[in-house]
Amino acid sequence: MKYNEKGNNNNSRRSVVLAWVFVIAWMTIIFLFSADDGDISSYKTNQLLLILLDRFRFIFSEALLENTLLIRKLAHFFEFFVLGLLAANAFLVTLGPGKLRIASYSFTLCTVYAVTDELHQIFVPGRVASVWDVLIDAGGATLGILLFIAVLWLVNLIRERRKEKTVVG
Repeated sequence: MKYNEKGNNNNSRRSVVLAWVFVIAWMTIIFLFSADDGDISSYKTNQLLLILLDRFRFIFSEALLENTLLIRKLAHFFEFFVLGLLAANAFLVTLGPGKLRIASYSFTLCTVYAVTDELHQIFVPGRVASVWDVLIDAGGATLGILLFIAVLWLVNLIRERRKEKTVVG
């Protein structure tokens, strides 16, 4: 990724648009899952549990995999973990470097979306809004953002070390 002397991203408009398309697409997927009424959501969770039991019985105990509440909360965490990764990438491509700026903008976007997602569920039959789910979502987003920034830092460190070797050697 190239930046000009002001630190602004020289990526093409296409890269920026594509990064945001992924964010919006993932937000749409989250919205569609949240739009399922309580019975459909429970059915999907049970179907997922059957698949997990069948495929991963050798790793997890059956009692753990039969804990639908845990599976549902892990799904919340995972959905927003992915959103955190995608948002951090989109802000990097759009705004350029600045780990604190990327982290704060990404966290704000993900947390606001988590709140709106829970508010949306108030209007879905058999669903309720939960502050705990917002906290779980924010935790997932935070981990995704931190992982993205850690990988970004590591890539930059490797680039710097390679650059040092070529200058010295």
